[in-house]
Amino acid sequence: MAEPTTITPAATSSSSSAKGKGKGKAAALGANPALAQKYVDGQMGIHIIIPRMLNATIDAINAALAAPNAAETLPAQGKLLLEHARSIWSVIHAHHHHEEEFIFSTFGTKSEQQGTTVGKLKDDHETLMADLNELDALTAPASLPRDVAEMERTLRTLLQILTRIRDFLIPHFEIENNAFDVAFLTAHATDKEIHTIEKQIDASLKKIGTPVLLAGVFYALTKEERKVHLTNLPFIVTGFLIPRVWKGKYKQYIQFYPYYTN
Repeated sequence: MAEPTTITPAATSSSSSAKGKGKGKAAALGANPALAQKYVDGQMGIHIIIPRMLNATIDAINAALAAPNAAETLPAQGKLLLEHARSIWSVIHAHHHHEEEFIFSTFGTKSEQQGTTVGKLKDDHETLMADLNELDALTAPASLPRDVAEMERTLRTLLQILTRIRDFLIPHFEIENNAFDVAFLTAHATDKEIHTIEKQIDASLKKIGTPVLLAGVFYALTKEERKVHLTNLPFIVTGFLIPRVWKGKYKQYIQFYPYYTN
C-alpha cells in the first residue's frame, strides 16, 4: 500500500500575526488568525483526503488484477472498486463546486494577483473535466461489467483515469493551499466571509453524503489527522460514529485505507 499522501501545509498563523486583531476597526481588516487557521485546516483536509482516496483505489485495483484467483474474485471486488471510484468522482465534483461557487467567487476579487491565480485554478478544473466525465460514465451503475474479461478491461481503464486525475490534482492542490493560506486570510478576508463560506459548504454537503463517500472521507485520515481537519464535526461523529458504528458498516470500503488507525 502507498504511504499516506503528503501535501505541503499552507502557512500557519504566528503569535506576532495575532497581535492587533482584537477590537475596533483593525480587526475588520483581516480574519481572526484562529478562525483563519481552522478554515485552512479544513481545506487542507480535503486536499489530503482526495489524493489518498485515489491512491488507495489505485493500489486496490492493482492488487485485484494481480490476485492469483482473479477469475473468481474480480467480479465482486471489481464491483466494490467501481462503487468506491464513483465516490471519488462525487467528492471531487462536490469540492470543485464549493470552490467555484463559494471560495473563488469570494476571494478571487481581493487582488489582481489573486484573480489571476483563481483564473488558473478554474482553467485546471476545466482541463480535468474530460477525465471526470470519463470516470462518471465508467462507474455509472448501468455500466457494470457483465463478465470477468469485461471487468478486467474496465478496471484497467479505471486505473489509467484515476492515475491521471491524481497526478493532475496534487500540484493543483499545492497552488490552492498557497493561494488561500492563513497569511492571505488574515490580511484580506473577513470573519464574516469565512463563516459564510463554511455555512454554504455545510448546506451543500447535506445534499450529498452517501455511505461510500463517507467511508473514503473519514477513513482516509488517521485519528490524529481527524482532530485537526474535521474540527467542524461534532464529537458524536468523530468520537463515536466514525470509530465504532460506521467502522463496521463500511468495513468493505475501509479495507482500502491502511492509514486509518483507530
